[in-house]
Amino acid sequence: MGDIHTVMVGPGSVVTLRYTVSQDCDIRWKFKSEGGDLGFGVQRKKDVQNVDGARVVEDPVAAAVDVLISTRVASQKDIQAGVLQCQAGFTYLLNFDNRFSRFKAKKVMYGVVLEDSDLELSGDTLSLEELVRSVRDGQRVVENKEQTRINKKAAPKITESHNSGYKYNQ
Repeated sequence: MGDIHTVMVGPGSVVTLRYTVSQDCDIRWKFKSEGGDLGFGVQRKKDVQNVDGARVVEDPVAAAVDVLISTRVASQKDIQAGVLQCQAGFTYLLNFDNRFSRFKAKKVMYGVVLEDSDLELSGDTLSLEELVRSVRDGQRVVENKEQTRINKKAAPKITESHNSGYKYNQ
């Protein structure tokens, strides 16, 4: 699943991976933590044209909308994997959340890829069981279809924010 990266999530902080999507695609992730469980969630923000008109960037004033609500997962025990069908014109935020831990940092090993999506986004919805199965298996499940595709790598922008408000990009 592409390159494996490592990041430390400090106590009381969140590390956010940002992926700006210019065409409909799937985003696929896998991760495992050392040092305890971790919160994980996915949000998205609307994109806007940059002032120079040369590129599309995340809208700094747009509110982030939860796509996958942040939930504590036993990522120290099992590899966590999932896939999400993404729409063009949004930046997707994958959040590793350690705000519930006041004293213990977590080491996270992760891989994320963006891959072409050959299915049109439609009004179809997944049942809760299908969604849970797709996240556990790391496979997309769409109305009696299961597909797995191999991909292209994506380079994230990483932001870590502590309760003190300190932020940096790598």
